[in-house]
Amino acid sequence: HSGSRAHLRLVEGLLSRMGLTHASLACGYHDPMDAESLEDVRRDPALRTALYNNCSGKHTGMLAFCQAEGWPLAGYELASHPLQRLMRETVAQCCDVSPESVLTGIDGCGIPVFGMPLTSMAPEKASDASNSSDTSIHARVAALSSLTTPVRRFASRPSASARSSASRAAASCAPPSRQRNPA
Repeated sequence: HSGSRAHLRLVEGLLSRMGLTHASLACGYHDPMDAESLEDVRRDPALRTALYNNCSGKHTGMLAFCQAEGWPLAGYELASHPLQRLMRETVAQCCDVSPESVLTGIDGCGIPVFGMPLTSMAPEKASDASNSSDTSIHARVAALSSLTTPVRRFASRPSASARSSASRAAASCAPPSRQRNPA
């Protein structure tokens, strides 16, 4: 996100709903792209928190996933954390390669990024699963769908205030539940 005041409120609201603060985010601070917010942090340097990082929403989603799975929040950005291991396994499954063959690096916000030959991500690999008889494609689609379950479970939890229409929409289309991954 651009670090706008609206983005900050959304991320801060999600963190608050989870009982967390910006201090839980491993992404660190960077200057916002939004002109008003940039003026705010220049005027008051105490405002400079990870909320302004354009990846703070993604990191908040990762924390929500960890909470929903009962996994530790500390170290969620580390390659050894159950969340990052699951993400690597899912990327590998979607690209029909072994998890060991997926290279990892660290992106600008501090989380692992995954690399593999472009041929593993080629358009012909991304066949329309609904029209395919290839069971491996169906398995990859199921793997991706399973990643949304914890986030939808979080979105359907009651909050102190009324749920947003986005939360209601997410909760209403939840896929069948999946087995929890061991920590």
